[in-house]
Amino acid sequence: MNTARKLAINARAWSAAIRIVRLRRLSGLSQIDLARICRVTPAAVSDWESAVCLPGALDCLTLAEISPLHECDFWLELSGFKPEAIAMLSFLKPSVARRAA
Repeated sequence: MNTARKLAINARAWSAAIRIVRLRRLSGLSQIDLARICRVTPAAVSDWESAVCLPGALDCLTLAEISPLHECDFWLELSGFKPEAIAMLSFLKPSVARRAA
């Protein structure tokens, strides 16, 4: 993997990390609470917040669902799904589905 690609991945990981910490703090959630919502371990949330790794696609959709609307685009893009597909997913809150359409 070339250096530019590594830097781009690292930048996305740090951007996700900052957003997760902010979301969790503004929502009054602990790492354990967020882990339960995303159905992952608290260690996974810690890894996300430390930019060790990125959340998976389904985790990104969950984060989009619980995030303020202005943050949804980031999570939808990071999930890797096309906006048309996101709009069809019934488990997303209506505001996320409308935003993705």
